[in-house]
Amino acid sequence: MDEYTYDIINWEPINTNSFNLLSKIHIKPDIKLLELFKRAPLNNILCIVSGTNSDYDNKLMYGVIDKSELDSSYYITLSHIWNSYPDLTKQGKITFLPKSVDPTIDYIENNGSAIIPEKDIVSQPNSNIQNVAMPSNVEKDMSTCYNPRMKLSDVLLPIGVSLVVIGMLQYLFPKKFFD
Repeated sequence: MDEYTYDIINWEPINTNSFNLLSKIHIKPDIKLLELFKRAPLNNILCIVSGTNSDYDNKLMYGVIDKSELDSSYYITLSHIWNSYPDLTKQGKITFLPKSVDPTIDYIENNGSAIIPEKDIVSQPNSNIQNVAMPSNVEKDMSTCYNPRMKLSDVLLPIGVSLVVIGMLQYLFPKKFFD
């Protein structure tokens, strides 16, 4: 298996127009990693951070890939809520999971088939369920892997519209319907 582990240059919080800040890391990729990034669907890839002695260690999470406008480096916005800077002497490492790219592409092409991370990899393209290899030291808590495209407004907008419609119905129908 190809190794995709890279040193983290620095950490910073990023505002994503939601209630929480997300973690953003800065890395210097090589040609092999850039090829993997080209294949990553929607610029998303599964990754694991290690060596920071913090909340970020050994959790499976999505990373959104962004190229720096200043130089040849890249930023990875992690699907992990920002807690604090890791120890300055231990910036840590990030490992990208290349075996998750093809199942993610299948997931998108099959309009939402389930990706179930498990320890053992079973590669079955065009199947409804895809298994992704996960290192044994990864925490099994999947609460940090959420849909990065889901925003609070996606939930609150339908609720607000429903309340407005209910309020308008009180003016259109007689009071006896609401008592």
